Amino acid sequence: MNKLLSVTAAGALLSTSALYGQIEINDNLSVTGFLDMSLYHVDDDNGDSTSFDLDQMELDFLFSFDEITGQVDIDYQRGETDEIDLEQAFITYDLGEGTSITAGKFLSYMGWETAEPTGL
Repeated sequence: MNKLLSVTAAGALLSTSALYGQIEINDNLSVTGFLDMSLYHVDDDNGDSTSFDLDQMELDFLFSFDEITGQVDIDYQRGETDEIDLEQAFITYDLGEGTSITAGKFLSYMGWETAEPTGL
């Protein structure tokens, strides 16, 4: 029972803080994203067993070339099919004087990502 309590306490401490950051590959490309993982521990008469699972992962690639910027989001969600999906991809062309045009595939109509577990 002490192991379960220790693992639970460690998990609670680790999950209380989130790391946010963007990795800049070069002047035109940067990467951001998140991992959603779980830990399962069983302590019974048959012995101890611990398993880790990757439940969801998202990688976001951000491009920037003068007037043209873009973003491509790749998503993996553990489920029946365990597929990697193109979540959203769009480009923006800056016309100048505060005007721009954006087109592509979006996660939602208004840009609000309610499907994401981070930050909710």
